[in-house]
Amino acid sequence: MTNAKSQHILIGIVKPGTIVRHWVVLREAPRRYGMRYLSCRCVCGRERDIFIGSLRVGTSSSCGCQTKARTHGLSATKDNAVWRMMIQRCHNPNHCAFKNYGGRGIHVCQRWRNSFADFVTDMGLRPSPELTLERINNDGNYEPGNVRWATRKEQAANSRWTREDHVIQGRKNAAARWHPETHHVIHTK
Repeated sequence: MTNAKSQHILIGIVKPGTIVRHWVVLREAPRRYGMRYLSCRCVCGRERDIFIGSLRVGTSSSCGCQTKARTHGLSATKDNAVWRMMIQRCHNPNHCAFKNYGGRGIHVCQRWRNSFADFVTDMGLRPSPELTLERINNDGNYEPGNVRWATRKEQAANSRWTREDHVIQGRKNAAARWHPETHHVIHTK
C-alpha cells in the first residue's frame, strides 16, 4: 500500500497520517540509543514504536498480522518439506532424484505445484510421521486420485522394481516380491 504520502518517509519528512505499507504514522516516539522511532498503528489496530530505518527499507511492513493472513502457518513443518521435495524431484533437473521422477516425465499437477494449501486441502496432513507420499500408478503424476499417504513397506511393494515382470528360474512372474529380511524372491502367484 504505497501512495504519495508514503514517499515522505524516504526523504525524512514524517507527519502524522503518513502511510507506510500497512503502518499509519501517529507521532514521533522517544529516541532509543540515539535512533529515531515513530509510533505507528497497523491496519489491524495494534500500535508499536517502529525504528524509522525499518520503515524506510521495508523490513517492517506490518505488526505481523499481514504475514499470518497470507500464510497457512505450516511452512516449517515436515509436511511442507515433503511437498517441496515432491516438486524438486519432479521439476528441478539439478535434484539428485530428478532422473527417477521428472526425468521419467513425472510431474506435479499445477494446483499442487502452485499452492501448499491446495495440496493439504486435497491430501490432508500426514496422519502419522511414518507415512510418506506414494503415487498409486508409479508412471503417473503427483495429482489428486493418484497419490496417497503410505508406509515405506507399502511403497516398497508398489515400486516399479517390484511391479515389473520378473523372470525367476526361467519363469515370468509379475507378482514377485522380495522378502523384507532375507531379500529372497517370494512367489505370490
